[in-house]
Amino acid sequence: MFLKLLKKFFFSLTGSTLINILKKFTLSEIKEFSEFVKSPFFNKNQNVIKLWNYIKKFYPDFSNNKLEKKIIFKKLFGAGIYNDGFMRTLTFNMVKLTEEYLIYVNNNKEIKKGLALLEEFNNRQLTKSFSKTFSDVEKKVNDVSIKDSEYFYWKYILESLNFFNMFIKRHETKDEQFFDFDRIKDIFKFLTSFYMTNALNNYRFLIYQNEYFQSNIKLDMDFSEELVEYLKSKESLYKNQTHIKLHFYEILLIKDKSEEAYLKLREMMVINKDELSHNQRLSLHSILQEFCRYKHVKGNESYLRERFGLFKTAMEQKLYAIEGDIYMDDKFFEIIVGVAISLEEYEWAGQFIEKYKDMLSPKNADAVIKSSGARLLSAKGEHREALNLLNSIGVIRDVQYKLVVKSLILIVYFELEMFDQAMYFLDAYRHFINNNKKSFMEIDNLRNENFRKYMYRLLKLRSNSKKQETAELLEDLKKNQNINHRKWLQEKALEIAKKENFAII
Repeated sequence: MFLKLLKKFFFSLTGSTLINILKKFTLSEIKEFSEFVKSPFFNKNQNVIKLWNYIKKFYPDFSNNKLEKKIIFKKLFGAGIYNDGFMRTLTFNMVKLTEEYLIYVNNNKEIKKGLALLEEFNNRQLTKSFSKTFSDVEKKVNDVSIKDSEYFYWKYILESLNFFNMFIKRHETKDEQFFDFDRIKDIFKFLTSFYMTNALNNYRFLIYQNEYFQSNIKLDMDFSEELVEYLKSKESLYKNQTHIKLHFYEILLIKDKSEEAYLKLREMMVINKDELSHNQRLSLHSILQEFCRYKHVKGNESYLRERFGLFKTAMEQKLYAIEGDIYMDDKFFEIIVGVAISLEEYEWAGQFIEKYKDMLSPKNADAVIKSSGARLLSAKGEHREALNLLNSIGVIRDVQYKLVVKSLILIVYFELEMFDQAMYFLDAYRHFINNNKKSFMEIDNLRNENFRKYMYRLLKLRSNSKKQETAELLEDLKKNQNINHRKWLQEKALEIAKKENFAII
């Protein structure tokens, strides 16, 4: 096994930096990159062209054993003695060329090209050429639908270049009329909007991590807090700047748990969806979801149904993965099914699993689909079928889904009154979470450990129920919010209380 891995990473291009970059190219980019490689303006090394002509045949997977360096060397340069140093240099040159291409692609966007051209006209004091081009570039910038921080940056650069052009004209003609002071003031306005959008966005991200994931990020954000207070008093000035308004209300929602901010953000997600990028709407959806989860945990049952509605909106807007990812997020899939089951929307949950199962990454698909299906079966009382489905799951590569499956097996064991098996399995569960703490966030470790502890107490009560201990368990479950499967644990504890006629409910 070791020699096989050694061969893969040291004697093959598969898994190399070069191949990892090329795998991200679209088909049209592969074709354009071919022209890029062959252009003497960008590359004069004929051996690099030979290498590219060989490896491009293995797009898009680049996983063929013919990508071993010795095989490539023999194919391209005959039967001479293999020179690893030469191949390393050739591969390095190929990587540098892919990086140059990515820079070229990024800088080849219409607005960036236009701004670069205006800058060169200014540098060469070509004021007439600048004037002819300026209105065209300005129109392209103004026509941008998503007016985020990048838009304000472009507007700032555009007006800065225009100011410099006015300065050149004034110097040439000694005529004050070339200064348009309203446009000069716009430079500051767009720079301020650019800064505020980025500052609020970053502040929002940091407090979101601290609030919902207990990241314990040390914040020294006095100015950001002052900025938020400023916006509270000057909100009307930025009412038409969607992205400033977006991040402002997101911050209020996270910090103050403001229901007014929630309603405004929920409205923006629908009304302003065309003004927000895919990833911005995805981020907004996550923040709204966490707020609903928070309110529900605090005892407001209506927010579970509210959360379900948000998931439906997310599916309508295809907000199930970051932009560019072809697969649905595994956790997203699992949580949707869980919320639907909690609302006893069993038919909807089953239809969802069937409709979207093929959108999951093959890496975790088997575990996610079957564990979700098992959870649905168990909720409908079909515990034996649920256990059979869980036991049919093949190799689980993701440690997080190993834990999901183990948790569900414990629940099904309890439902089937297989208490001895559950107690034995709980010990294995304890060892698993202790051995894999580094694979989870701190808050997840807490929830996993709490589930284990409360599951143990529940099993002990099931074999020897006592009124005081049952009451204490119910009280602890009521107080402690950081527990996986908390609702199920509460239901089982209540069942024990009712069965023994304990007057504690």
